[in-house]
Amino acid sequence: MYCKEPLSRSLITLIELTERLLETEITIRCLKDAPYRGVLIDPYTHETDVPVIVASTSYLGMLKDYVIARHVVTLLLRGAADARGDYRVLSYDQDSVACGMRQIYLDILKEDSTRGRRIETKHLLQILFELFSYFHEGLAEVPWDVIVNRWLYLHCPKMRQAQLYYLVKESKRDMAKLLEFKETLPHKFFVVSKAIYYARDLYLAEVLPSIDLEPVKNIPQMRRFENLGLKEMLTNRWTRSSWYKTKLVGDRMVVSLRDTFAGERETIKDLTYFKMIYDEGRSITDLWSTEMHMNDWFVWSDPTRHIEAGRAGEKMNREALVRIFGGLLVDEAT
Repeated sequence: MYCKEPLSRSLITLIELTERLLETEITIRCLKDAPYRGVLIDPYTHETDVPVIVASTSYLGMLKDYVIARHVVTLLLRGAADARGDYRVLSYDQDSVACGMRQIYLDILKEDSTRGRRIETKHLLQILFELFSYFHEGLAEVPWDVIVNRWLYLHCPKMRQAQLYYLVKESKRDMAKLLEFKETLPHKFFVVSKAIYYARDLYLAEVLPSIDLEPVKNIPQMRRFENLGLKEMLTNRWTRSSWYKTKLVGDRMVVSLRDTFAGERETIKDLTYFKMIYDEGRSITDLWSTEMHMNDWFVWSDPTRHIEAGRAGEKMNREALVRIFGGLLVDEAT
């Protein structure tokens, strides 16, 4: 390990386990301009030879160690999958991009006719790929956040206080970001987008266990669901409120988390053990994609091909617009 910053014994132990299992050396840097979540640059996903973890200098003490530890566990999961030759990342191709953008467009069109509004064509063409990318980002991150935080809470108890503090702030930040899209997102997708964060917070509140993580505390509009029984849910099942529907979808997502982890047993922490956890992450992602009606939007891809897809994003966007609207409309709008 290469690191100039003081680290706790708990984090050092985790790093030593990771370096031994993956036969590598981890470099850790703390930079002022680093993103609040930190950054992991690993040889399994990126074009690099050694893993590098970057954390923000705004974090101190155990909070800094927790942010770094999240990336160390993620590195372990990716390395374990790579050792078995089946490491994949959630990605997209031309067909899946076109499928997702077309569905977003159709739902926007449907809601515009219901609400009596109309989004300007040029603006509509600009936001379709942005919304698609937003959904991809959420599904590519949130299931793994659940898995990593669950593992850290169970196996690194000295980080728990810092972990709870960070997660409460992150939950509020995520919901504030989502609400920025409220006027743009089709109702259906606004519901399912809230649901993944609701499910994350509700499940972690059970595992961690802390009332501070309850979605009914972090999402003011959802306080009505506290102690809500089956009768009340059935009475309101046809309500047009997106918050009720969010709870319905989110609760199904929580069940998938409980079912996925139900058979897990503590074993020797070798690469096979971490590969099992990686497989759980892929399974949860697939289940949540189905709950969000996005199972045809994304593909599991080799990391190199995902990098290529990211670089070709604008080209894919334009091709998808041509498929949906035809070249003439796209040319006029751009």
